[in-house]
Parts: sequence; structure tokens; C-alpha cells
Amino acid sequence: YYMKYFDNTFSMARHYHPYIEIMYCNEGSFLFEVLEKKNNKDTFKTYTIEKNEFVIVDAYTVHKLMTPSEEPCFIYNIEFSVLDETEYNPFNVNSVVTMNLNSLLKCNKVLDSFATSNGYVILKDNQTVGHQLRTIISAINKGINDLNDAITYKTRLILLINEICKCVQHNKLIDNFAYVKKAKEYIAQNYAENITIDDIANHVFINKYYLQRFFKKM
Repeated sequence: YYMKYFDNTFSMARHYHPYIEIMYCNEGSFLFEVLEKKNNKDTFKTYTIEKNEFVIVDAYTVHKLMTPSEEPCFIYNIEFSVLDETEYNPFNVNSVVTMNLNSLLKCNKVLDSFATSNGYVILKDNQTVGHQLRTIISAINKGINDLNDAITYKTRLILLINEICKCVQHNKLIDNFAYVKKAKEYIAQNYAENITIDDIANHVFINKYYLQRFFKKM
């Protein structure tokens, strides 16, 4: 976990880990590179994550964070495992606050989305995800030293997941935003060319009618 500034001197290798990771852009922008499988072929795709946007990366998904801009970006980051509630129980907090994180994520189809989106989700924060992340990281930095701290941490984690689920529900189809972002980036890179909706749809690997519908909903 961290919340800190990154500039163009930062570098990171492609990697994966056994945790779900959330990367949130609070200031500036950063690039998110991720391994995608298309037609049984592995390719790396890069997306620009702008202010108040965030990425949820599933465990064991190969990815990389890049910050090439001269302007620094400020990122909130946490990594966590979806454990049975009995596996994490400081000061017997589960006797006071009961939460099954796995069920909470599943019932809101957050985990299901990984199976259809190459192990990651890009979302716009139209709730208070950034605020909840900041309060959780602050709580971790403070330390969990007694039952009250444990209750505070667990309650804030519930609020964070709830706010993420609201973002998912607001976007309805979880990958719509990623398709629109890809399309916008393609248009920006080729605006001087005589491109068509078919060209854009082919670039983002989606039916043009679905793409037009997604644009109207955003």
C-alpha cells in the first residue's frame, strides 16, 4: 500500500502477484500496461489512467505501471487477498464486524468481470473511492493497535468495496469504459486521417453498434 508521487524517473518491470490490486490516479495521469489474450495470442496493451480514474487488477495478472510524463502523478495503491473472514481477525474484530469480502465482491459481479476483461477493470470514480482509499491507507499507516483500530479499518474496507461496486453498477457493463477509452485514444492518435467507425471498432475489437451505444451512455 502507498499514496505518493511518481515522476518520469520511476521504472517498473512487468510483474504479477497473488493479490488483487487497486491503482487510483489522484493527480496527473499514468500509463497502465497489461497482458491481454486475443484469439489465443498474448499482447500487451497500454491505457492512460487519468485523474479520478482507477484500475482493479486481479491476482496473477501481468501488468506494469509507467509514468512517462514530466508532470508528476499522485497514486493511491492497495493490494489485498480475498480471504475467509476467520483468516484475518485482529483483536477478534469479526465478533463485532462480520464481513465476507469474497461474497461482497461476487454479488456485485466485480470478481466475475475479471473473467471477461483479461483480469483487470478500468473505472471512473463517480462515487468516493478516492476518499475511501485515502482513509484506509491512513488507517494502515497508523497501525491496528486495538479493537477500535480494527473496527475502523474493517468498516472503511467495507465502505471502499461498496463505493467500488457503485462505480461498477453505474457503468453497467464493466468494460464499456475501457472500450470508450481505447476508442478515444485511437481517435486522438489518428484525427488527421479519414477514419471511420469501422476502423475504430476494429481497433478496439468490438462491434461498431455496441461501441456507438457505449459512447452514448458515457
